[in-house]
Amino acid sequence: MGCSGSKKKAGAPVETPMPSPEGPEEVLDDAAAEEEAKEQKKKAKKMVKGFVKTMVRGRKLDVVLKTGKRKSCACSMNRALDTLKIKVGGHSKDMELADILEIHAGENLTRVDTPLDELCVTLIFASQDAITFRFENVEDRDTFAACLLMFVQRAQGEGEEDDDGIFEAGPENLDDGNDGDGFEASAAEEPDRGAEPVLPEEQAPV
Repeated sequence: MGCSGSKKKAGAPVETPMPSPEGPEEVLDDAAAEEEAKEQKKKAKKMVKGFVKTMVRGRKLDVVLKTGKRKSCACSMNRALDTLKIKVGGHSKDMELADILEIHAGENLTRVDTPLDELCVTLIFASQDAITFRFENVEDRDTFAACLLMFVQRAQGEGEEDDDGIFEAGPENLDDGNDGDGFEASAAEEPDRGAEPVLPEEQAPV
């Protein structure tokens, strides 16, 4: 006798679990990005602290005149980090950072008569006076412009909150406790007695 064999019913389809939206590769990428962001923030803090230390103690900079001639001066910031002081010989001038309207790095600035090149940083004030500094290299130029912009924004009430104290000229940011009035980096050469001070008014934009 033949038996009719019964076919087994096909079971319910097995559902393959969908991969997680964040697989191992995505998690690793996120971790790497977070680590990179932390490293960049660490470098930025170090750069700003170095800027504060240098500027509060005072540093030597070249100011570019309308004639294209450069004159050495001492440049510093006060401990409150809201005022820039320019000193040439016995002449000095304080400039409030809150009064700076624009910081221009490089050339191609038609509003001033001063001849500029890629190593220049020009500050334009609310009074429409301007002053141009020239640096040794692009890195020094960019560091000065970027850090000064941070303090200008802070002086104008537009900067980020300072949770780490990097915007303070306290003992942790200074080697010897000197402030800008000492002008440790003041120009070594004594200017001519008849020379006029290098002040922003000499470079008023047209």
